[in-house]
Amino acid sequence: MDEEISLYQNVPNPWTESTKIKFYMPQVQAYSIQLYDVNGKLIYRLSNTSKKGVNEVVIDNDQFETGGILYYELISADVRLINKMLLLR
Repeated sequence: MDEEISLYQNVPNPWTESTKIKFYMPQVQAYSIQLYDVNGKLIYRLSNTSKKGVNEVVIDNDQFETGGILYYELISADVRLINKMLLLR
């Protein structure tokens, strides 16, 4: 099993109603999921504590004023992983 923090592609992508972001944590630890618009503006933040193994966060479209390409980032300890998604409006 992978013992490094991993960030997976959101499903579904592109999305309209809601999407799931999954990530793997080798141990219980604090994390933050942050979403940015194409200009790098922070538009959403969720902080929590992970469980060991695969974790899942659901993001609903009512959090955002506009659609388009969004970047999502997983931050935990000294690790920062980023990926992109497409929100259709």
